[in-house]
Amino acid sequence: MKQHAETRVAVIGAGIAGLTAAYELKNAGFTVVVYEKTGVPGGRMATRFKNGFQFNPGATFLSEDYHQLKSYAAEFGVALTPMISGSRHRVIRSGKTYRYGARGPLGVFRLNVISLPARLRLVKWLLKSLFRSGPGNFFDLSTIRPTLDFEPAGSYLRREMGDEVVDYLIDPLTAALHFYRSAAMSTAVVFGMLTMMKTKGNFTARHPRGGMSAIPKALASKLTVRYRAKIEGVSSIKNECRIRIGGKDEHFSAVVLACPAPAALT
Repeated sequence: MKQHAETRVAVIGAGIAGLTAAYELKNAGFTVVVYEKTGVPGGRMATRFKNGFQFNPGATFLSEDYHQLKSYAAEFGVALTPMISGSRHRVIRSGKTYRYGARGPLGVFRLNVISLPARLRLVKWLLKSLFRSGPGNFFDLSTIRPTLDFEPAGSYLRREMGDEVVDYLIDPLTAALHFYRSAAMSTAVVFGMLTMMKTKGNFTARHPRGGMSAIPKALASKLTVRYRAKIEGVSSIKNECRIRIGGKDEHFSAVVLACPAPAALT
């Protein structure tokens, strides 16, 4: 149901989470103001250009299963192009580039970016995982047993596979797909990804034309975003929320914190 236009909501953070929340709230009839501490939208969903090359410092492609982002791309006219064949991807180790990409456990033996013992260890783990049921849905982590939430994926994977596999295979993948290295993810996410890849059989992805920042820029263009906004505090009195900025209070009905937990704590 549409809300009254004077119901004001503040969203702190213009990353993809904040922009999505703000856009949906605006479509529901709320008056929304987004506050962003930097000068550009997107957060980790960013694109940089230098010397004719395009760099995505966060994720570099979108899984075909990210239906919400795909629908935004279609709505805003952002073209999605297929991911380059895995045979063209490379990982750098000690100043040398190595082929990245394998189809199935046996394809791991061609990944000479890691040593043969590391490849054997990885193949053993993958074969073992293929014959056990997947623990839940990547897009609904509540379906995965809670105990897997309490250990960082990096710790688990280093124990199971060793440092080489994590440093030169796992972290390049998680950084390219999910913005973070494995140390910043839960083990539940890793098992959810594994289940998705097993179910799909052929994991596919696409790039937004114009870089990963194309979608957040399109979202931001539809919203009121205040850039370089330093929030000094957030408080709640009765049914009103207040944001302290520039030594003055701004009043809202609600505040959405769409920023990393350390930033929210400060």
